[in-house]
Amino acid sequence: MGPYRIFLVAAALLLCSACAAQPGSPTPAPSPTATRVDPVEECTSSVAYWVRYLLTPGSDMGLDYQEMGLSGGENDIVQVLLPASGSTAKRQGLPAAQAYALQQARPRCRSYLARLAASPSSAPGWPR
Repeated sequence: MGPYRIFLVAAALLLCSACAAQPGSPTPAPSPTATRVDPVEECTSSVAYWVRYLLTPGSDMGLDYQEMGLSGGENDIVQVLLPASGSTAKRQGLPAAQAYALQQARPRCRSYLARLAASPSSAPGWPR
């Protein structure tokens, strides 16, 4: 069987499988193992990652906060944590600085997200 015939057989099988789905049939339920990400933990993780990234010598590529995937509020937290995290990195190393950033970011993210939820008129990601 030549490559052309194999291609035709594969295309026919693909079409048949697409046609097998009945219009109007219920869509499959989401996987029961799917988990929701806690917004506070997501914020905390992002902030700690970018603090470590910015403290790593030679890694800063001049990205702005939107290119980093941060909201304006998350970026504010990163900027607040950078000086103290930098001091920690010099004294105790980068892993200690990231641990410090994680510890400090969690309550700050919780507070930021609470403020964001209280004022639904401001979209996340836009500077205030």
